[in-house]
Amino acid sequence: LAVPTSRAQRRLLELLVVRADADRTPLCPPRIVTVGALPELLYPPQRPFANDLTQRLAWIDALRSSPSAVVEQVIPNLPAADDLAAWLALGAMLARLHRELASENIDFNAVAKADEHYAGFRESKRWAALAQLQQRYLAVLDGLDLWDLQTARHEAIARDECTTEHPILLLGTVDLNRQQRLMLDKVAEHVTALVFAPENLADRFDEYGCLVPERWAEAHVDLDDAWLFEADDPAAQAGVVGQWLAGLERRYSAEQITVGVPDRAAADLVPQLEQLLTVCGVPARYGVGMPVAQSSPYRFFAAVTEYLNDGSFFALSALARHPAVTDWLAEQGVANDWLDRLDAYQGKHLPARLETENAEVADVSSAVERLLRPLAGKRSLDVWGTPLMELLAAVFGRRQLDRRREPDRSVLIACEMIRDAARENADIPRRLADEVTGPMPASEAIRIVLEQVDAAR
Repeated sequence: LAVPTSRAQRRLLELLVVRADADRTPLCPPRIVTVGALPELLYPPQRPFANDLTQRLAWIDALRSSPSAVVEQVIPNLPAADDLAAWLALGAMLARLHRELASENIDFNAVAKADEHYAGFRESKRWAALAQLQQRYLAVLDGLDLWDLQTARHEAIARDECTTEHPILLLGTVDLNRQQRLMLDKVAEHVTALVFAPENLADRFDEYGCLVPERWAEAHVDLDDAWLFEADDPAAQAGVVGQWLAGLERRYSAEQITVGVPDRAAADLVPQLEQLLTVCGVPARYGVGMPVAQSSPYRFFAAVTEYLNDGSFFALSALARHPAVTDWLAEQGVANDWLDRLDAYQGKHLPARLETENAEVADVSSAVERLLRPLAGKRSLDVWGTPLMELLAAVFGRRQLDRRREPDRSVLIACEMIRDAARENADIPRRLADEVTGPMPASEAIRIVLEQVDAAR
């Protein structure tokens, strides 16, 4: 069974278990995967796949090892050799472009030849240079005995390697890309797309169960004026939602109700809705989720990075004020008036730099230094994971966390995401890490880990 998201994956299994229990029927669950993971079940991978960061580093290696005449066609001015952040941004840009085209089963060379089909196309030289970089990128991964996921799928289609003996059900997969469709075409006799819609809407879906955009664009939505309510601001909008929910008089459970919010209004409106529903005792879940960047573990690592880079009084104060560090300091025996002393020191001296010998800040400063001592020196990116996870455990692992309760649940999930990113970095081939990034300080390693989880929720 292929479903759109990991949440749908978990929810479907949950519903199958509930249904089997209600029917007193033994359950041997099917294999449930996201549609993004489905292609790798349709062909035999010959090598391990390069993870996202390895791909970015391989693109950087390809840039650095290609002739300058080729690189200048794409990027006239390369970053300074020691500007790792800029190089990683370049690697991410090329990897993103590679993935986007590969999802439509197109490589850079095909775009370079577009002038054969499209009059007025003037970018052939640039795309020819990109095609050379792409070949160099693939050669770098080949030398590491790794595969590029997108290219592996492309080759599986070209070599007619897609096969399966199992029935495949597509559930709610309304937005498949061309590469996924081509792979499903190879095993079409095993594929069934289930579309949960009235028969009279059948012409709005294709044979894969995907939306036909043109048919939806021209669809008429009959809105009754009685369904519309006016409100002046986010607080008033939330109030209208509350009144409307009250008018349902408990005819529906919370999970049967969805409140949709326009993207542009989400930042202002969602907090108002959450506050109102909490006050009213109505269980609610923000479907988009909380950004990992707002989680306590992420903010802790961000504060650590600032302190390691800056070493100023203000960086120390910000790190010490993090709630998890505040609790840790108390366990270290630091006098509980340390916050008042830091504020008094700041008011008296307005310090631009940290004077660790000053009695007002010495105990806090020395405790923080002990905490961060394992992060001293420079190491290869692939070996920084262990000391970073030990630091995370030292601060957040002091007590048992309960996954069933907030905020423990959010802390645990954020820690797991950071851990997974660190593990991904540990899988980077040593030769690639040494040649592209070289030994780096802890602050740089943390910055890369945070960047990897920055967009997650």
